[in-house]
Amino acid sequence: MNLAATIILGGVALGAAMLAAVSRHRKSGTDDVRLLGSHGFVETRLNPCGTVLIQGELWRACSSDGTGLDPGSRVKVVGTLDHLLLVRLQD
Repeated sequence: MNLAATIILGGVALGAAMLAAVSRHRKSGTDDVRLLGSHGFVETRLNPCGTVLIQGELWRACSSDGTGLDPGSRVKVVGTLDHLLLVRLQD
């Protein structure tokens, strides 16, 4: 095999590996619905939006009432908007 063919084949293999890795981490729309009622913790401050850890995954989230929530606060998923979770402080 010549050098040009080796480079092309390597590029195709690398592209396929990257595509497989990206598609594996994509969240599906059905996951959002599955999360309704789940509990988790704020990772980055919700002011009113940030990130939360729900069922071992980081999700973008907003406080359902617009209030700020500090990291470590326990929250409950009360709704979704596309791939954005709406959460409220858990009592």
